Amino acid sequence: MEKQARREDTNQESPTKKRIRTLPRWLLVILIPLWACGVFYLVQMLFVWLFRWILPEKSLTMPTTQSVYTVISDIVALLIIVLVPIIFRKTWKTTRGDLGLLGLPTWTDIAIAPIGYFIYILISRALFTVFEIFPWFNPTETQEIGYNYSLLYGSDRVITIITIVIIVPVIEEIIFRGFIYGKLKKVIYQNEKSTKKSVPEKATRPAKNTKKKPFWKAESVAIIAATFITSLAFALLHGQWNVGVDVFAMSVVLCVMREISGSIYPGILLHIIKNALAFFLLTSAFYS
Repeated sequence: MEKQARREDTNQESPTKKRIRTLPRWLLVILIPLWACGVFYLVQMLFVWLFRWILPEKSLTMPTTQSVYTVISDIVALLIIVLVPIIFRKTWKTTRGDLGLLGLPTWTDIAIAPIGYFIYILISRALFTVFEIFPWFNPTETQEIGYNYSLLYGSDRVITIITIVIIVPVIEEIIFRGFIYGKLKKVIYQNEKSTKKSVPEKATRPAKNTKKKPFWKAESVAIIAATFITSLAFALLHGQWNVGVDVFAMSVVLCVMREISGSIYPGILLHIIKNALAFFLLTSAFYS
């Protein structure tokens, strides 16, 4: 009941926000991922330049410096992505419902994350099997995460783990499965006949609404389209072909999990599990 209410709340219109129709819907579908991904990438490049200008060259390779750079740039990017559009038009305000952050994590959210991880692995392996027929696809290419593994000792290792395993997944989920997916679905699927009143942002769990929606008509198209665009953007941002295929599969599962649970909390946990295992395997391969 609570999960359904969560999911339905992300589709209803805020009393302070009319339907986003200041621009054609097809243009918004293009601009939303471009805006988020463009800001995310450019802010990272800006902070790379700032850190190189401010700090001595030797300190740039230190894991703690790289972790500080990653955390600051990701937080700044998130704030710009979410808050700057309001400057141009107040109706572009992003709510907690848009981001999939209504309420608190439940035991169900925690339980479905490992299940989602298993499904993601199956989809990823299937996609790898398909892409391996292409000669340019290298499934064993090592993922570059920007850290000098030879320096990952002591406190530097702890700080790096906290950054990569916890902070980065949380911010990426808010940006991609939160902002991009939430906005895309709302733009693509606009319930013309909806007259429901918005649940206050303070409410931890909105009450269940029994009014039926044409799920297999407009909403299913919106879910599929938003999932594909979000996952494609997430894959392209990772740069490498093998990593892109893998995270595309993960993003598809994360979007579905948001629809099932009505929030991004299960996705955050799955992302943490994935990054923790990937970090362990990468560092283990280096030290072996």
